[in-house]
Amino acid sequence: MKTALDAHSLLCSAISVEKVEEMGERTAHGLVKGHTYVVTGATVAPTSTKLLLLRLRSPWFGQSWSGPYGQGVAWCYDESKLIQMFSSSTEWSRLSSTDRERLGLTCPEAGDFWMPFEDFVHSFTDLCMCHVVKSVGQSWSGPYGQGVAWCYDESKLTQMFSSSTEWSRLSSTDRERLGLTCPEAGDFWMPFEDFVHSFTDLCMCHVVKSGWFSLGRLWHEASFHGEWTLGERGTAKDRSGGCINNHATFLQNPQYRFDVTEDESTAMFYLQQSVTDAVAPTTPLLVQQSVTDAVAPTTPLLVIGFHVMQVELNRAFRVHSIQRRACSSEYVRARGVFLRWAFKRGRYVIVPTTYDAGSPGKFFLHILTEKDADARELQKDLPTAKMLPDWRNKMH
Repeated sequence: MKTALDAHSLLCSAISVEKVEEMGERTAHGLVKGHTYVVTGATVAPTSTKLLLLRLRSPWFGQSWSGPYGQGVAWCYDESKLIQMFSSSTEWSRLSSTDRERLGLTCPEAGDFWMPFEDFVHSFTDLCMCHVVKSVGQSWSGPYGQGVAWCYDESKLTQMFSSSTEWSRLSSTDRERLGLTCPEAGDFWMPFEDFVHSFTDLCMCHVVKSGWFSLGRLWHEASFHGEWTLGERGTAKDRSGGCINNHATFLQNPQYRFDVTEDESTAMFYLQQSVTDAVAPTTPLLVQQSVTDAVAPTTPLLVIGFHVMQVELNRAFRVHSIQRRACSSEYVRARGVFLRWAFKRGRYVIVPTTYDAGSPGKFFLHILTEKDADARELQKDLPTAKMLPDWRNKMH
């Protein structure tokens, strides 16, 4: 493990769970089940038994390993606090401050803590190593493949281009003009058709610019805090109808409308459910909280998702009959669900739901559109009496 860390490999460990209910539980020594701990250091303590020690980083930053060589708490901000933490552990007192400094037994980041390798083996069930291999290795060898992946200099790049029949069809001037270069070690090109047939997964991380002073594409955003609540059937408190499989109750969920004012426009949606922390059960942990405030969730995660319907252009009240489907997200047992979709001009209603009806919980809905969508929650079922025409007066 030390050799791998010295080679800048990424090491991650976790304690697997057999049941969903075990996710987020703590062991007797304070470790969180079902979450990833990054191994950030390894050393040998100068003891009579040559004690092997590992440094790990807690994903929740709070109380971490409380066993041998544990810090008690995970925050190591400065030298004074670090010494205090070291002195709070009987095992640390066996090492002089000089030895600790020489061995690099420090906690440079919030959440870092040390534990003996033997305890690591008994505590964790999974260990994953991601090695960064720096050598000339084989990569894509199909059409437009380089044969090998490392493009260190122009001479080697030219050699790789000339070794592929497809590349020889392009002159060096054309390649330069089209940007068909390999600026980083490991870069290679392949046709999109081969990419589709070769890979099974594709993940995109969107950098959304929504501020007035952002450069580049500007997105318009609308955010809503909502809740799936239980109440008397048909009332405003009855807002936990489940997914669209529950035809009789689906439209009892919260509803939000938005407009698409162009012939075709892209929108992005992110639905995140609220969880409560272990310290203050009444304090919701929502998406807008900083990562340093995060703690292990104790509220079981619900299976969540959303359904989008196209409605009439003048729709101003809640929908009472299922309309034509525009799109739907997947339903997963996770903190959040994301979907990006292209819409035609019109008015739409998005219905965030749990999978099962009668599952209460709070959520945060984020809508991002290319133009102002005039997004708002639909709360009223019917227009009020004042808004209805008085046909009796007209009859007179």
